Amino acid sequence: MKVAITLATLTLGLASAGLAYAEEPYYPMGSATSTSSTVTRAQVLSELRVADAAGELQAGQQPYYPMEAARSTKSRAQVLSELRVAQAAGELQTGELPYYPGFPA
Repeated sequence: MKVAITLATLTLGLASAGLAYAEEPYYPMGSATSTSSTVTRAQVLSELRVADAAGELQAGQQPYYPMEAARSTKSRAQVLSELRVAQAAGELQTGELPYYPGFPA
């Protein structure tokens, strides 16, 4: 019996706490009805089609703009050569170090 009363009290308390936060959103009077546009629907659709054709639209909710792939200016042999030089000089680190190579920890 004590468990039922405790559960009922807990449920009532949680429900009333949820109701305290459930309020109507505040919208200033007239803001939703007094908007006016400077462009027509046809102009908006035209701009949308142009942006879609240019690949400027993104799907989903990504917070960044699409990035273009960077092209390398070095050949594979040059990159491998630089890698070997860096390995020989001990400039490569493995793991997640909180400092840059060459600086004391």
